[in-house]
Amino acid sequence: MNMITHKQKFDWQQWLPIALILLLATGLYLNQLGTESMWVDELYSINDAKGNISLYGIRPIYFILLKFWMLFGTSDSWLRSLSVVFGLGSVFLTYQLGCRIAGTTIGLIASLLLTLSPL
Repeated sequence: MNMITHKQKFDWQQWLPIALILLLATGLYLNQLGTESMWVDELYSINDAKGNISLYGIRPIYFILLKFWMLFGTSDSWLRSLSVVFGLGSVFLTYQLGCRIAGTTIGLIASLLLTLSPL
């Protein structure tokens, strides 16, 4: 059997709009990230992440990730940046889901709406 490898050219025009939306989301999510002190629910999450993994109950994955994240820093900005990572992932997954269900335009609109929703 003859194996032919095809090098696919990366299509910048296809990925540029979502890249710009993700860049906008990054800027909005990181803007003033560490200016306020921790809220009570954030402190509860940090305290839970420091505890015993078997006691996490309903949503253990977040606390396990937060516990790992805290190995690299404990500043307010650093701890909140885990939520930024999840937020950016949500924007990209919304784009992918919108593209699969209704096309690229809908995927871009949905991801942009999610990006701007905290405003």
